[in-house]
Amino acid sequence: MRRLILITIFVLTNSYLWCQVWKKYDINALTNIAVDNQGNKWFSTYDGVYRFDNTDWTKFDITNGLATNSITSILIDKSNNKWFGSFTTDNIDTTFVTKYDGLHWTKYNVTDSSKNEGHSAIWDIKQDTSGNIWFATTSGVSMFDGLNWTYFHIKDGLPSEYIRCIVFDNFGNKWFGTQNGLSKFDGISWTTYNTPDLSGNSGNCILSLAFDNQNKLWVGGAYGLYKLENSKIVNANYSINTSVNAIAFDKNGGMWLGISNGFISKGELRITSANEGIKTIAVDTNNDIWLGTYSWAVKYVDTPLIFNVYPDIVELDTLNGSKNYFVINSNTDWTLNDNDSFEERWLSYNKHKGSDIDTIWVTATEDYHGFSRSSQIYVSEFGLTTRTVTVRRGRTSGVLNLQNSNVKIYPNPVIDNLVIESASQNNIDKLEIYSINGSFLSLIESPKTIINMSSYNEGVYYLKIYCNNSIVTKKIIKMDK
Repeated sequence: MRRLILITIFVLTNSYLWCQVWKKYDINALTNIAVDNQGNKWFSTYDGVYRFDNTDWTKFDITNGLATNSITSILIDKSNNKWFGSFTTDNIDTTFVTKYDGLHWTKYNVTDSSKNEGHSAIWDIKQDTSGNIWFATTSGVSMFDGLNWTYFHIKDGLPSEYIRCIVFDNFGNKWFGTQNGLSKFDGISWTTYNTPDLSGNSGNCILSLAFDNQNKLWVGGAYGLYKLENSKIVNANYSINTSVNAIAFDKNGGMWLGISNGFISKGELRITSANEGIKTIAVDTNNDIWLGTYSWAVKYVDTPLIFNVYPDIVELDTLNGSKNYFVINSNTDWTLNDNDSFEERWLSYNKHKGSDIDTIWVTATEDYHGFSRSSQIYVSEFGLTTRTVTVRRGRTSGVLNLQNSNVKIYPNPVIDNLVIESASQNNIDKLEIYSINGSFLSLIESPKTIINMSSYNEGVYYLKIYCNNSIVTKKIIKMDK
């Protein structure tokens, strides 16, 4: 089932900035992201699981074999099996995980039923080097060796029954982030580490864990980022005074942090739309980064960002329905908005969002009444870069003067060569040719006084002439020999 449309990346050769390119996908109630051995992306939500194969989207829910549609966590194990952890508030004594091997669905009760308190969740799932599957739940740690289950609770050495995250080191130790500190299990005994910040009820809560390529453990807490040094949790050298929900390292060793109002990459803070926090981060087989909030996921592609808008001033003629345009040249998602309220809006434009090169046509929605009008259209890409296009009409416009200027074209109709003649003070900067329905066809920069029209089919075209920061449009009739 196709759920969302894949947005194609266009690689262009004109001027660009070396920066990140973002592709956004709307996914409601998103909780986790994982990547399998074939490069498929799996998204857990409170409405089932979605698989994205880079072209099509497929949904799985209880009708396929999931224990519940409320899915909180995903593991892709060494055999490429998928494990889906669940969430329930039904006052039942079970917390289910569903295993999917590509053909069959198998349901397991993960938790010790004697510890269930009416609601339960599996917040993280990991597989160790021996093939055992470990589960971070709201009622302790569970381990499945393929046949038997083992449970760990406060009486065994955990500082809390509420477990949020799991990570393993190179020495066989298992590390668990809990509601009340960091806990290490060496296979025999448990050791607890507290954060330096114990303010409030959640001061010692551990939300995320990750080892870097130097085998250093990084700890995401409710109030900041920490690291483990000399058997102590210490503050990291980052000014983060909020929750660190996710930590990941790309294949180049770059750290990615998901925080309560955005994310941090390469030391740079990015605030997401509506201050939505990044809940989960995954690195795929191409080293692209996937970031997830509760309502969408974005893919970061390490490629040059192309994001240009031209021209930045658009002038309209005096009549209702008069049109002009600007061009967005981009390989990332972009949106448009303007600064006029609905009651005062005197213009309209043909598109509000897109993902690549596009021509935006601006139309006057009322006649000119003798006073000038001006409005700004803001073009924003997901990475927060913004361009402003000013649309204006009236006495500030040069369009009216140019329409009466000595810019002539002949012969018209034309067969081969079209001559463009202008007064000496009106030097022509560039020409653009459009079809009769307004589709952009070609751009001629630094034009000569004669342009060859022989390659165009018979029909009617529009020639837009840019001259001294003003624009004039001429209709051309093209005829065959």
